[in-house]
Amino acid sequence: MTTAIPAHSLNATQPVRGLVAGGARVLWSTTPSLAAQAARHGAHPVPPVPEPPRLGVADETHGALRGLRQVRRMYRDDLAAPVEAQVLHLLGLVEEHHVDVILSDTLMFGSGNAAEVAGCAWVTLGDGPMARPDPLIPPLGTGLWLMDGPAGRHRNRTVKRISDRMVFAPGWFPPASVPGQAAATCPACGPSAG
Repeated sequence: MTTAIPAHSLNATQPVRGLVAGGARVLWSTTPSLAAQAARHGAHPVPPVPEPPRLGVADETHGALRGLRQVRRMYRDDLAAPVEAQVLHLLGLVEEHHVDVILSDTLMFGSGNAAEVAGCAWVTLGDGPMARPDPLIPPLGTGLWLMDGPAGRHRNRTVKRISDRMVFAPGWFPPASVPGQAAATCPACGPSAG
């Protein structure tokens, strides 16, 4: 599952090709404009999750917004807002196609909740912020190398604290995965989660 941002779809091509070469059946939920790319790499394109029409398009409607303010708006309105729609979409695909692993762009924030509710594995790729931070994993996807030990954990905490303060508002990302917590973070998950 990838966003409408072309670079993020390109990030998925290598893992998809490897999975297909290994004999896996790969469904790729992406926009119609990127469906041919998915098929070219051996995946079966499936309808995309509804996304805000602005995603991947330069923001001309907020001409005065630049820099961090525009990034904040994009994360809030274009990436965090559609979480419930992503969860519902993915739960439907998991049920219809018997999916056992969800591989998603780091910007598809609802994918972790959907995997938790569906009981399947979830893997992210990309250079965006990690929706479910872990003290041992750099908070910005592939933007930083893994670093073991106290120095690595300190670096990860510091980078996360700064990015949270500078870019993200508290509560935009689902909390760390805890059984049953998806229902508290996403109304689409319902009371039966956990």
